[in-house]
This record gives sequence, structure tokens and C-alpha cells, in this order.
Amino acid sequence: MYTCYLACLQLVNQMVLNNRRMYADLKSKLLLGDIDRRRRLQQQWNKGLDAWKQLHVDAAVNQFQYVSLLQIYHWV
Repeated sequence: MYTCYLACLQLVNQMVLNNRRMYADLKSKLLLGDIDRRRRLQQQWNKGLDAWKQLHVDAAVNQFQYVSLLQIYHWV
């Protein structure tokens, strides 16, 4: 009877340890996935921000060239 009780306790302890290990692995994978997702979103944000900045630079250059041409040909 006592040996059966100890065997059951040992089995329960092993299951608890396995569950903790699986939980830790799952949590680790979820955290890594979240880190990867955040890194991808940050890269997309930076890419869009760079495109937005370049759009404004191009617009300023085009406006400057237009005004310069007007001044060269005395249209202003």
C-alpha cells in the first residue's frame, strides 16, 4: 500500500515537472514569436517612414527646381 502511494506520488511529481517544462517552453516560444513580430513591425514602420521622408525631400527638390526655372527665365 505504502509503495503504491509512493509510486503514485512519484508519477504525479513527474507529471508536474513535465507540465512546468512544457509551460516554460511554450512561454519561451511565445515570447520569441512576439519579439520577432515586433521587430518585423518596427522594420515596416521604418521603411514607411523613410519613404515618407523621401517623398517630402523629392517634393522640396521639385519645388526648388520649378522656382529656379521661373527665376532663370524671368517668369516670376
